[in-house]
Amino acid sequence: MTAAPPPFPPPALFALREVLDPAGPGPDALWLKGSAAEMGAEMGAELGGGTGAKTAAKTGGGPRFPLDLAPGARLSTDTWFNAFPLAWWRAHARPDPLVFAWEGEGAMTVALFHAPASGGPPVLMARIETEGAGALPLPEPEPAAPGRLWAEIEARGPARLIAARWATPVPPAPNGRLTVGLCAFGRETALTALARGLLEAAKTTPALARVIVVNQGDPFDDPQLNRLLEAPLFRVVAQPNLGGAGGFARGLAEALAAEPGPGHHLMMDDDIELDPRMIPRLAATLARLAGPTAIGGAMLDARAPGRMHEAGAVIGRYGVVRAVGHDADLSAPPAELLSGAAPVDFNGWWFFAVPRDTARAAGPPAPVFLRGDDTDYARRLAAAGAPTATPPGLGVWHEPFYAKATSWQHYYDLRNRLAWCAAHAGPEGLPGALDLLERIWSPALSGDHACAAWRMAALRDFLDGPAILSRPADAVHAGVLALAAGLSPEAAPPPDGLPRLAPGRPETHGDHAKGFARAIAGALVGLVRRPASAPFAVIPDREAAPGLVRMRAHVRAGREDAWFRLHRPRPGLALAQAARALALVLRYALRGRAAARGWGPGLDAARAPDAWAARFAAPRSHDECPDECPDA
Repeated sequence: MTAAPPPFPPPALFALREVLDPAGPGPDALWLKGSAAEMGAEMGAELGGGTGAKTAAKTGGGPRFPLDLAPGARLSTDTWFNAFPLAWWRAHARPDPLVFAWEGEGAMTVALFHAPASGGPPVLMARIETEGAGALPLPEPEPAAPGRLWAEIEARGPARLIAARWATPVPPAPNGRLTVGLCAFGRETALTALARGLLEAAKTTPALARVIVVNQGDPFDDPQLNRLLEAPLFRVVAQPNLGGAGGFARGLAEALAAEPGPGHHLMMDDDIELDPRMIPRLAATLARLAGPTAIGGAMLDARAPGRMHEAGAVIGRYGVVRAVGHDADLSAPPAELLSGAAPVDFNGWWFFAVPRDTARAAGPPAPVFLRGDDTDYARRLAAAGAPTATPPGLGVWHEPFYAKATSWQHYYDLRNRLAWCAAHAGPEGLPGALDLLERIWSPALSGDHACAAWRMAALRDFLDGPAILSRPADAVHAGVLALAAGLSPEAAPPPDGLPRLAPGRPETHGDHAKGFARAIAGALVGLVRRPASAPFAVIPDREAAPGLVRMRAHVRAGREDAWFRLHRPRPGLALAQAARALALVLRYALRGRAAARGWGPGLDAARAPDAWAARFAAPRSHDECPDECPDA
């Protein structure tokens, strides 16, 4: 019989980041690499029987700890979830000494490697031959250009790896308790799985104090979900549908009232796929921060679980967002993404932890329903002393943005972006009139008349000032939906027999003026000669420019054929929208700077705690948007 293993980690060490086996979603290469990860459960027989000698397989086939290693088997932690992001850690955490510690049985060789964030060959930092449990410190001095660290373990005979962690001999600082706010709207199946995961995470995360579920939809029907939410960990509050901004603002307000001391509040979407081990990993990271910091988790693509969708983002000119790591293959991610060297300005609220003390100083988010509330709040948190950072190895899976055809979101995208530009950069930070004219003319003259209508409404409401934020959010949203009556494209089945125009065709990205001229000419011809009703081609959504469409019916395809929509351009309407847009943009050129001056004070007044309290207490109604209420 095998002797009881020694305590792990050793009493003199405190865990920073546990090495995780492939129990979570995604390909095994996101977690472990090497011959051990490939051989999996068959290695259980090498150490001769007993349940502890068998490697349990997760759904999807990945190996689980304890991991039995055949002689010569090698295991590497140089993966997105298990490499140690030294560059990120030294930029945001306390400079505590680092140790790689493991618990195991049998003869093993353990080696530590480093590679710079800019790429380059790995450097051997330390190596030891060991029997059973051990710890290997990172030698001094540390690399001058920190990148990432990883461990490689090779079995010199039959061996078993029970656990491994990056650790330090320095105890963590008191960090307060962790609260969670979930914004829910009708997705009960996903919310049930998430609630179960949080209950599991609470078993290994003593700091997790309370989960506040803000329900902005109908009362929950699922008996299993209701049973889970009866646990003391959860508190459910119901309120009108105030969009994502209102749901997360309510969760934050409840957390600040319940937890007056320091700590962090984690915002999470209700439809993410959460590996429960991300919660204790987050808590361990929060306990080591060098100063107030908002910590984000990356969004991995739920449709392609081995692909990064966004690991934080940078806010550029005019509020344009550039995602970090977008589309990276996480089975072989770039060195910079593994090390966390790229700075970020904000992180989406699918997984975003804010210091509660800083949140008190910054005040609540703005009541903009959705779109851009996260970018604005990250800027205000940074101004209050807590910048955003997104560490590698912390993330959740979420349906990617390309999976849904964009519709009414166009209104909030443009209105809120103009509001943020005005509030943060002043009148000089607004986009130019020609840029806005193109944003409206392009959909109008390519057959996306609903998009043109939403963008014109957004520009008009920006020019009318922030008074719209004092109107009931559901009434505003009902008006937004009404703009598309009779204008929205039809959902289409997968098209058969139509030619597909490949992305990046030269005529797509040519001279915009020529493209608009072709579209206007096509519209004028369409006034006297009815355009063909049958679609002429399938066009990638991002490529459907006026010069390519030329007022012809067509099918637009989402990325990776996630959806199809049939667009039938209407020449008379296109010309009318183009004329109205021209008049509206002329008004913007004359009055835009004056309108911008009112948005900063208007947003401050609208996000005041007493203004939010009145919204939270308003009667609940879903009558205004029975068919297409927004995601919370």
